[in-house]
Amino acid sequence: MTLRSLTVAVLVAAAGAVGVAPAAATTTSSRWHAAVRLGLPSEGTTPQMGGMTSVSCGAGGLCAAAGWDQNGPAGSSYDESMVALASAGRWARAQFLQMPSNAIALINAPTVSSVACAGRQCIAVGGYAYHGGDAAFITTESGGTWARATEVLPPANAATADQDSQLDAATCTGPGSCVALGSYIDRRSRYQMMAVVESSGRWRRAREIPSPAKAVQPGALPGAVSCWRAGGCTAVGSYPVSSGNYFPFAMTESHGRWRRPTTIARPRGAENIVPESGLSGVDCTGAGSCVAVGNYFDVAGDRPGMVVTERSGHWRRAIQVRGYADAFLLGISCTGTGSCQAIGNALTASGVSLPITVAESRGIWGRESDVGLPPGALLHGPQNAQLRSVACLTSGACYAVGSYSVKTSHRTIPMATERA
Repeated sequence: MTLRSLTVAVLVAAAGAVGVAPAAATTTSSRWHAAVRLGLPSEGTTPQMGGMTSVSCGAGGLCAAAGWDQNGPAGSSYDESMVALASAGRWARAQFLQMPSNAIALINAPTVSSVACAGRQCIAVGGYAYHGGDAAFITTESGGTWARATEVLPPANAATADQDSQLDAATCTGPGSCVALGSYIDRRSRYQMMAVVESSGRWRRAREIPSPAKAVQPGALPGAVSCWRAGGCTAVGSYPVSSGNYFPFAMTESHGRWRRPTTIARPRGAENIVPESGLSGVDCTGAGSCVAVGNYFDVAGDRPGMVVTERSGHWRRAIQVRGYADAFLLGISCTGTGSCQAIGNALTASGVSLPITVAESRGIWGRESDVGLPPGALLHGPQNAQLRSVACLTSGACYAVGSYSVKTSHRTIPMATERA
C-alpha cells in the first residue's frame, strides 16, 4: 500500500476508533427506519465482509450505492469494488464493478469511493491497483448496466512511474455532466489535488487544482464535492499543517476555475495544540449557499461533530453539533436552505460505534440520534456500525448507507436505511 493510501486509511479508520468519552443521552429517531442488510456479490461464500461508502439518487427514485467487498479471510483476500442499485427504496443485490484491463488483484487495494447520479444515469469513481502503482478510474451506469471502468488520464505533470492517483469524490449536474476530485503524485514526487470533468458525456484529462497555501506533504485530501451548475462547485476536505495535524478547508469553482482553498474556522473551544479536524461532506443549494459537516478536537479531548454554513459566499465559523462527545459526521444532503440531513457514527464510553443522524430544520440543528440496526447485528463489544453517506430527494425521503458488525463473525457487512 502506498503512503497516500495509508494516509487515507488512517483518516478513515479514525471514524471507527475506540472512544473513551461519555456518550450523550439519545433517542432513536422515529422518522428513520431501522437499517436493513444489503446483499453482497459474494453472498454464499464464507466469510462475508463489506461496506458501502457512498450513495446518490437521480430521477424517478433511482439510487446507487458504492462500496467494497472482501470475500475471503481478513488479511489474505482482495478488496473489490461493488455497486448496488435501488428503485423506490428496494435494493438489488450488489454487483462487482469491472476494473480496467490492466488492473491486478491486491490485498487492501483502493476501491470505489464515490457514486453520483443525475437523471437516470450514475457514475462511480475510485482507484485500482496495477503493476507499478495505483490509478484513478471512472465507470458509468445506464439502464442498470455498469460499463467497464476506464483509467483516468492524470494531469500532464504527473509522475511517469508511480502516479498513485485516485478519485475521492464525485457529483453530477445532469447526465453526461459530472466532476470528480482526487489526488496524484507529480514529477517532483509531491501529492497534489486534481479534478476531472465530464462535459457532453466526454471525460477530459484531469488537471491539477490548487492546494491550501500552508499544506505540507502528504497533501490535501478532498472529502466531498457538490455542484449547483456545470462549472460551479464547492469542495471540502482536510489538509496537513504538520505530521498528523489536519485543518478543514473549503474551495470553490467558478466558471470552471478552482480558487485556492480557504481554511475553515473551527468551533470556539477547539484544541489548538492537536488540531486534527476535517470536513467529510458538503451539499450546496445554490451559488454561495452550502453546508458542510465533519469533526474536530476540543479542549476537553473529545471529538464532537461540527457543521459549517456558507451564506452569500462567506463561510461562517463552524459550530458544534449537540449529542455525543465523540461523533463523526461523514455525509450531508439538503433539500433546501436550512433543511438538511447529516449522518455518521458516534462512539460510546465502552467503545461501541453507533450509526447516527442529525437534522437541520429552518436553519436550526437538532441533536444527534441513533439509527436502529438490522436483525443479527452485534449490539455490544466491538460493534463498528456507521453511516457513511446520505442522499435526500425533494420529496423529503432520504437514503443512507454504511456498514455494521454481525453477531456470528464480528465482520462488517453493508446496510442501508431510509427516512420516510
